[in-house]
Amino acid sequence: ERTEMIPVSSIIFNDNNVFSANDTEEEIRSLAENIRENGLIHNILVAEIAPDKYLLISGERRTKAVKYLGRDTIKATIKSGLSEFEIMKLLFFANSETREYTTEEKINIINDFKEKLKSINIADKGSVSAFNAYVSGAFNIHPRQASKLISISSELSEALKELLFSDTIDINTAAAFAQLPESYQGYAADLIAKGSKKDAKDSVQKALDFTKLSKNVISKSNNSLSKNKTSYAY
Repeated sequence: ERTEMIPVSSIIFNDNNVFSANDTEEEIRSLAENIRENGLIHNILVAEIAPDKYLLISGERRTKAVKYLGRDTIKATIKSGLSEFEIMKLLFFANSETREYTTEEKINIINDFKEKLKSINIADKGSVSAFNAYVSGAFNIHPRQASKLISISSELSEALKELLFSDTIDINTAAAFAQLPESYQGYAADLIAKGSKKDAKDSVQKALDFTKLSKNVISKSNNSLSKNKTSYAY
């Protein structure tokens, strides 16, 4: 790792940047004026992928702002000799540690990151299995909470996700629903949706009671069956 001024023209924006924001011209101009007055407070972070070629990891808005100012160089922290997977992991960490995200954004980021990982040929399977640790570290949350987010991202129905994103249910409740078969999740979503705003808490509690009952029944079934096959069996 080293720090030096690099040509802006040598920087390649990362198409796989799941954190890339749709920044407006006004936001970039505002940041540019701040940099003009106060200087670049934090270096951008890049991965050296070839001589004088750098893949942008963190600092897309800062780079755009410097380009807006018409400057030819920018101060960067440069990492060399990284694998494609290491770059993806670094991209995940470098941005999420410096930003605050809603639950919906976190889940979307997890889904996008998992999709990106599918396109990478990774020899180290242990790295993939450590995904929970990456999420935990990236969002600075407990591994148990990270596990819930990962489960919700892949197992929770869209109807229940909407209830989560609207704060009708919380993460713990959503994680409990995510353990149910798809058809059961649909019933739980209906129970909540049919409840009025006045008795919203009561509706959620009814759905949770249904969840506990369902899990008790399913746990008594043959564990070798998948969730959905188990639900059909009962």
